[in-house]
Amino acid sequence: MVPGRETAYQVVIVGGGYGGQAAAHELAKLGLAHKALLVDRRGRAGYPAASTSGIASFWLKKLGFPPVESSVSSPINSFRIFIPGDAPEKKRILNNTNLLAGDLGFVLNEDDFLGRLERFSLSKGLTAWHSCAVEDVVRSDGGYHVAVRDGKTVRLVTTRWVLDAGGYDARVSRKFGIVRELEPESFHMGFEQTIEENAVLPKDQVGMWIGSTSPAGYIWDFPCSFKGRPARRVGIGTPISVKDEAGRTIATKTFFNRWLKQNPRYDTKPLQREGGIIPTYRPPRTLHAGRVLSIGDSARLCDPVTGGGIHQALASGVMAARTVAEGQPDHYEPLVRPYTKEMRARWAMKQTILSMSDADLRQFFTWFCEFPMPEGDFNPYTVRRDLLRFVRKKGFRPIKTLWKAGRLWKALAG
Repeated sequence: MVPGRETAYQVVIVGGGYGGQAAAHELAKLGLAHKALLVDRRGRAGYPAASTSGIASFWLKKLGFPPVESSVSSPINSFRIFIPGDAPEKKRILNNTNLLAGDLGFVLNEDDFLGRLERFSLSKGLTAWHSCAVEDVVRSDGGYHVAVRDGKTVRLVTTRWVLDAGGYDARVSRKFGIVRELEPESFHMGFEQTIEENAVLPKDQVGMWIGSTSPAGYIWDFPCSFKGRPARRVGIGTPISVKDEAGRTIATKTFFNRWLKQNPRYDTKPLQREGGIIPTYRPPRTLHAGRVLSIGDSARLCDPVTGGGIHQALASGVMAARTVAEGQPDHYEPLVRPYTKEMRARWAMKQTILSMSDADLRQFFTWFCEFPMPEGDFNPYTVRRDLLRFVRKKGFRPIKTLWKAGRLWKALAG
């Protein structure tokens, strides 16, 4: 292609993360990869990593992405929840004996997993431009003009479809009115560092610290591997709206440093560091405008409670590709409705959690660990609904909690 001259594709995929690569992979399976262009800011698929990359086994099986051994950084077989005020001997462990049947999930090697998806798509004719960025998308007769920045050169592309998997910034989706700018409480500043395995938790266990340790957010400890050695990914996410007693905005790293002092076994020399934005807002009910479809974090399909977004990105990428194959933009919303509906429900759940004191959280998660989980593979969405019914019977009153905190109407807006 001659720089500056227009090139035509039927589909342009903005972003090469989980959502973008899933869309390209599905187009390849449908025989349409040769008509698609993927534009990715990173120099190669999945590198450098942009996610902790934990995902439930259920979703990998359901969506048709079973990982090979090289794509798995670590298995996840249990969770441990830490809440301020817990007695030292208190262990809230969610595992295959009291919560989960079989393995819970995996931490993926992002570059290997996404690299495999892209290599398959390339073998079927996909065009991928790395180290490039979409600068603008403009409507044209019968389609769209896309301006792609490649170093000092701007490449012009015409296309019929634009799939926006560009991440939290959602520049394309915002331009076409699909989503809006996030409010300060609705996105977290994330900071993560990889450290040597420290044996604080079992090698296949995830730790989560919630409550006043990380106000309105969470601290995590995920098992992983680093250059073939066992390691841990330890990080924090808090909204930028969090302030101290004097009303001053507190940097996320301040909370993290406080936590490190309380947990000195984590305060070791990092092997690598990374950070980014985690959107924790509810997705809109309509995720397309014309033939522009919004995917993954661009569509706000990120769990408002945990910040997790990989399975939603993979699912919406697959559904966007199928929508392209059908040629009917209106078909996209019904395909992704199970995910948008669940994330909107979790937005209401987030408001409830933000309304709870540390004491409330300790009681809630005590009941949580008593919940009898089904055996075998199960749908986490179904389990979430059953769990809430269970804790209500135990005495949990979410409406009362929300009302006292002044968050009821915000929760109902979900």
